[in-house]
Amino acid sequence: MQTMGSLTPQSVTEWNEQDLLDLVDAGTKESTHLEFKESGALARSDRSKAEIAKDVSAFANADGGVLIYGIRENGHVPIGLDDGVDPSLISKEWVENVIISNIKPQIRNLRIIQIDLHQSAPGKVAYVIDIPKTLSGGPHQVTLESERRYYRRLDFRLVRMEDYEIRDSMRRMAGPALFCDVNLLKRQDPRDVAATLGVGNHASELAMYAQFDLYIDWDLQTSDSREFGTTDESYEIATIAVPNGRFRTRYLRRSWVTPHNAPIWAGLVHDLTSGPMQFDRAQPMTRSSYYLAILVRAPQMDSRYELWELKPNEYEGFPRQVMLSDEPFELRSL
Repeated sequence: MQTMGSLTPQSVTEWNEQDLLDLVDAGTKESTHLEFKESGALARSDRSKAEIAKDVSAFANADGGVLIYGIRENGHVPIGLDDGVDPSLISKEWVENVIISNIKPQIRNLRIIQIDLHQSAPGKVAYVIDIPKTLSGGPHQVTLESERRYYRRLDFRLVRMEDYEIRDSMRRMAGPALFCDVNLLKRQDPRDVAATLGVGNHASELAMYAQFDLYIDWDLQTSDSREFGTTDESYEIATIAVPNGRFRTRYLRRSWVTPHNAPIWAGLVHDLTSGPMQFDRAQPMTRSSYYLAILVRAPQMDSRYELWELKPNEYEGFPRQVMLSDEPFELRSL
């Protein structure tokens, strides 16, 4: 999950000059998901085009991120906006064409945002490139005649991908890329919690079989688990780490098998249950939030981990759910 302080890739399209200045003022360091470049890095030479293609493809081949042209840095810390880019010489369309022409296969859903520098450099602009992590159709190769290599991002650095990394990436991206969708429903009784669970697929490859393991907060009593059931006694009680400690869980599992269930394909969220899952809060009003962890497994796919925070009465009885992490979580049996 990409994070840059309080900024996330979802907000990049709304950035303006002040957002760039805020990054500088906050001393937001470069990271696996963020890199600063001076405006001069955007030039029409083949060398510059190669560097642009390497930087962009490396983000896509790793975990995605944001590349900003127009910020000076020292020791990976931003020290100010520079003189900017003349959009009549280096346009947004030119940057987009360099990326499309020199990276294969094409990176889907990449966004380029042109930011006018009204205060810092009137008439000039900065460019922000929001690069998603490639979940299918990769890895991406730099295709300039002088390069023809694969790159990925490692911390602050850009490194060439080894042969085994390229093969492993191709293997993983040939399969499905499943994810879960959790939505809390508004309830009249504050003791009640209900949620719909769905599954989607980022990849074009169909998923015919999948397994979903739910680790439900111990303080949420499952009154209707629908198609989920307990199959492994050893994990009926386990703990999982959360930001403020560990939470006790109840364990449920369901299998998704075709033809009994429809194949899971891209562009549609399938219901994991025939109706909302019902929970009762063991001690209503003593906690404002609860946790739900999900482990998704399917053939030709790396295991998918999701940790959700559930807030049944976030604002005047309206619920809210937030996915805290997609990093692997550790189970500890009690």
